[in-house]
Amino acid sequence: MLRVRASVWAATVRLWIETARCHWVLTGVSLGVATLLAVAGLAEVGVRPPTAGEAPFEAAGIELPDPSSGDDGQATTGSSQADRHGHGTRDAPVGTGGGPSIYAGIGSSLGPEVSGGVQSGRRQSGDGRGAGHGAAKHGLAGRKRILHGVSDTSDTSDFHGFAKQVGAHPAVLEDFYHWDTPLTTGALQRWQQTRTRGVLSLSTAPGDGPELISPREIAQGKDDHYLVRLNHSIAASKQFVYIRLFPEMNGCWNPYSAYRKDGSQRGRKHTTKSFRRAWQRVVLIVRGGKRRAINHELQRRHMPRILRASSNHDPIYKPQGVHRRLPQPQVSFMWTPQATSAPNVPGNKAGAYWPGRRFVDWVGTDTYSAYARPLPQLESFYRHWKGYPFVIGEYSPWNRDRSGRFTKKLFRWAERHDRVRMLIYYRSVHAGTKYDISRWPKALGVLRHELEKPLFAPYASGARH
Repeated sequence: MLRVRASVWAATVRLWIETARCHWVLTGVSLGVATLLAVAGLAEVGVRPPTAGEAPFEAAGIELPDPSSGDDGQATTGSSQADRHGHGTRDAPVGTGGGPSIYAGIGSSLGPEVSGGVQSGRRQSGDGRGAGHGAAKHGLAGRKRILHGVSDTSDTSDFHGFAKQVGAHPAVLEDFYHWDTPLTTGALQRWQQTRTRGVLSLSTAPGDGPELISPREIAQGKDDHYLVRLNHSIAASKQFVYIRLFPEMNGCWNPYSAYRKDGSQRGRKHTTKSFRRAWQRVVLIVRGGKRRAINHELQRRHMPRILRASSNHDPIYKPQGVHRRLPQPQVSFMWTPQATSAPNVPGNKAGAYWPGRRFVDWVGTDTYSAYARPLPQLESFYRHWKGYPFVIGEYSPWNRDRSGRFTKKLFRWAERHDRVRMLIYYRSVHAGTKYDISRWPKALGVLRHELEKPLFAPYASGARH
């Protein structure tokens, strides 16, 4: 009898052990499947989970909030501020046309000619031109090369004249456009005609004209029609576009800045929180992906669905061409504040406008010789905002570089800093202005010498030449 009981107990114990094993195996499989589904869900809307490649950014002492918490992405520490830019009365942007950006999905794309040494959190395609969340983040791949570009005057003959002056073909062409200007009115065609990649510098007002829409209104979905058109037109063009969204946002001369010149706040429609959410909304819709997934990400951040729809199946979507899956164009988003805020008050630091790392592909700033000691301030800004390819969105010898020294120092600085992958010469949006390179012969000489170096790519990857 004792032997029988012992056998029964042994069999029972073995049964318990096998049951426990099965339980833990099934639990592990379930967790693995859940993790894969969660990652796939993020990918549908172009959002990628953080990677080890972003560790240098966190090491800079910037707190990067978890988007799953519903946080709007504000960095709690701003960048080092020093250079007062202040060219707020810049010539009015061209009234028509538009341009592509450099991100695809919710990540970024650099292009083979500029990616060496830049850490990327997403799989890169061979040439950096893949669409959607499978594309390269920044449009860069391979060994380091720098794309040099110029601002557009809407006349291709001016572009070719500039190329002849500097002795090199500009790889990128930057268009300054305001809200509600279709990209199909000129820029897409000029980028193709000039064999360049387009940079769309997008504002909410035409030059010094009245503001057309506020950051709060963008975040609330007041004019999603424009964002849907951007998404569709860039995708249809099959071009790779860099979107320099709301540049110099911490400069009081821009209508989307949260502060006035005297240091006072502009009000509820222009808070830094509204700016961050507006940025996130633009990125989510323009990058495209599954409509349901985009709406989910918007609602997580306390914003309405696309077109303010009442549900994911709202009848409003069909006539507006918002299908179950939005196209995923080849776009990349550039975040380019001033190295020094204007006004330089605590609430107006660059970090207050930071939308979150999942919504930024490039980081950069602008620099002009007109402002005192620009390069030390540039160095400080560069060191502070780590982990991203770096762009000089605007530079010019105006108005102190008679000797060419500023231009030479800027290029030497760019060549010695591995993350610098793009510089764009600002010559205004009209020909023959004070920014024209012909007015600065010594600086022109420096440009011709520098652009002869193999480091500077005359064409972006995939450009016809």
